[in-house]
Amino acid sequence: MLIIAAACALSLIFLWKSTIRQPILFGVIACLGTWLPMVLTAGAGTAAQHAILLWPFHLIPIAAVLSQLSGLRAALVTTLVCGSNLLVTNQYYADLVVNGPAIRWTDAMDPLQRYLADSHARRILAADWGIMETMNLLSEGELPMYYADTSSDRGIELMLRDPASVFVGHAKGLALHPRERAAIEEVAQREQYQQELLTTILDRNGRPAFDVFRFRKLHL
Repeated sequence: MLIIAAACALSLIFLWKSTIRQPILFGVIACLGTWLPMVLTAGAGTAAQHAILLWPFHLIPIAAVLSQLSGLRAALVTTLVCGSNLLVTNQYYADLVVNGPAIRWTDAMDPLQRYLADSHARRILAADWGIMETMNLLSEGELPMYYADTSSDRGIELMLRDPASVFVGHAKGLALHPRERAAIEEVAQREQYQQELLTTILDRNGRPAFDVFRFRKLHL
């Protein structure tokens, strides 16, 4: 799609005086106007859900150029583009069936929500991004979920002092913001707290997805 959209945009060199100039320009400008703010934003513009925001503007130049082709040529190009999209969709589906979803959408979310609900913890602190919102959704807001405050050592110390707090983070190597859990563990070690792993939640393929843990003050 990127190749054919770029080719149709470049066709303006030869079609500048034609009637399809305006729809091609509209599609190109709309794509750039949507894409550039994401590209200039840290951490945005690279994921599939960001690219999908361009729909259907990149299709407008393609449709405009196809309208100028003969019936047979237009049918061949349309078949090629649709076939390519079907192959891509099939590959994504096959990967999903075999491997399961990625960590952001892991199917370990359901067993994590059930474990946290059964734990009856007074406070559940998300030590990474991408956990709290889904837990709130699955539990319909029943879980006492909070973001772990890692902005200061003082905030981390206050969380560690509460023995009723339970922490949730992604398993080793899967953290989206690894510095958050690392900051908690650094302060805990300095203040003589011992980390206690309560459980590791697995996905349907048996891969570790989440760690549920707490901290206990060492009495030396």
